[in-house]
Amino acid sequence: MDSHEWRSPVFHQYSNLALNGMKKKRCPFCTKPLIKKNSREHIIPKWILEYLQIADVKISPTHTSSKDNSIVSKREHVLTNLVSGGICVDCNNGWMSSLETENMGTLKGLMSGSLCLADLNLNQKYILARWAFKTALVLNYGSNFHKNIPLEHFQHLFEHQDSLPARVCVTAYQHQSKGSFDWIQGLPWVCEGNKRQFNKEKTSQLLAKGWKIGFQFGELFLITAYNPFPDCLFLLWRSVLMPLYPSSGTVGWFEKEQSFQEENWKILTELGMGVQLLHKGEN
Repeated sequence: MDSHEWRSPVFHQYSNLALNGMKKKRCPFCTKPLIKKNSREHIIPKWILEYLQIADVKISPTHTSSKDNSIVSKREHVLTNLVSGGICVDCNNGWMSSLETENMGTLKGLMSGSLCLADLNLNQKYILARWAFKTALVLNYGSNFHKNIPLEHFQHLFEHQDSLPARVCVTAYQHQSKGSFDWIQGLPWVCEGNKRQFNKEKTSQLLAKGWKIGFQFGELFLITAYNPFPDCLFLLWRSVLMPLYPSSGTVGWFEKEQSFQEENWKILTELGMGVQLLHKGEN
């Protein structure tokens, strides 16, 4: 892929949020103290960079404020240097490596379009959801973006093999678009409910505690989101987004015409808005 075809990922921040002060002295997953020779986890696995032929692509991850679109921070490097320190060797070379191996065949098929999401069985959906969740956590932990993912989410992934944290939703979509890879942190929220149910205070809580991250890998698009409110359900874009996790349970659906533009970051943004919140009193 030529470098001029690459669109640098754009981050969106609600600038009234404060960093959670997470210190990188212990591994966020297993909580073991870090040693000097701690691991540097590739946020995007090396095999994916090689498979999509994007390892040497230059990117400029840019963190912007939603209030005035000003640049909060910016980096410039090639994708192979997109790494996250602060993760222990045991996690990186142990369960995280095994998760990569489990998903490799499925991901290659979905990224190339030789495998359809509809053909995945429940186990394939679940391990893909775990991988997407892990990748979102590592991206947020290692990027120049506000750290609004709680440490409990990292620890849950390490401690529980059979579930993701409560009120986490992972969805997927396949589509041919320009470019091979992109991501967006801070995808916008849409909430269905009246002003009493989603007042100013609750909206602020959503922006501070909820999170939503989107990835594109070839033809595969993944949206991972966390709803912090027990009195709200996810509202998903019917016939477009496929739920990977949870695979069953109560969700709402909404209808919307599908008319994507070709740019991958625009598709990610629209898919992100396809994961909304519905107050239980409104369903």
